[in-house]
Amino acid sequence: MVVSRVTMDNAPFLSLVARAKRHSVAVTVGSGREVRLRIQSVGADWISGFPADGRDTAVVVRVAAVMSVCGLPVTDSAQHQSLGNTKLFRPPLSVLLSNMVRRSPVLSVHFRNHSVKGWLVAQGGDFAVLGRRGDQDLVIPLESIEWFEVL
Repeated sequence: MVVSRVTMDNAPFLSLVARAKRHSVAVTVGSGREVRLRIQSVGADWISGFPADGRDTAVVVRVAAVMSVCGLPVTDSAQHQSLGNTKLFRPPLSVLLSNMVRRSPVLSVHFRNHSVKGWLVAQGGDFAVLGRRGDQDLVIPLESIEWFEVL
């Protein structure tokens, strides 16, 4: 079905993604990696969900790393007329991470060319700190992250 361009011009990307809660999508990030997930939550600069393959983990993708999303439902133009008017508080990634620090979860953090694994031990306004067994802590600028998995 063709969706009206006039209607969709007013639809912010994050509102469109938020309407797709519980839908399975394939998110392609800047490195070319395709992250398949079932959308659960949307923040100011992130999308989270559960891996589409059923693993018992959570996935968080930075919106700035998203190149495209396949599987978003964009079929009903009437449904999208109010998307631009939705004013919801969407917490930034730094708030999500600060809420996670208390549990010190193990994260697998993926960058453009590699990934690292460690415990989330601290979080600042624009960085996270991973503790790694046998190594020094790793300070990671949030802007460098494409996506991460909470193991």
